[in-house]
Amino acid sequence: MAPSKILRNADLDRRDVWQARVDLAACFRAAARLGLPKGVCNHLSFMVPGRDDRFLVNPDGWAFSESTALRLLICAADAARGRTGLAETAFGRYQASA
Repeated sequence: MAPSKILRNADLDRRDVWQARVDLAACFRAAARLGLPKGVCNHLSFMVPGRDDRFLVNPDGWAFSESTALRLLICAADAARGRTGLAETAFGRYQASA
């Protein structure tokens, strides 16, 4: 089996983007520790630093306590629904604010 290709985007591999990932993952884990799981504290996100068309979110199906910087997704604000592993509520929220 051939090794998986890792797609790179220099604009999204910057140190400030990594720090945003770390910070958002910490927010998810803090919410879990405070007893605010997905059903109660339903949506946390972060705009990618320096971009107004990309945001960080956790993939659907992961508990807040399982969030890590590497598991977070960077998504286009206008991405097609159903093809990203995101909950539908995340898209409704961004379409309303766009």
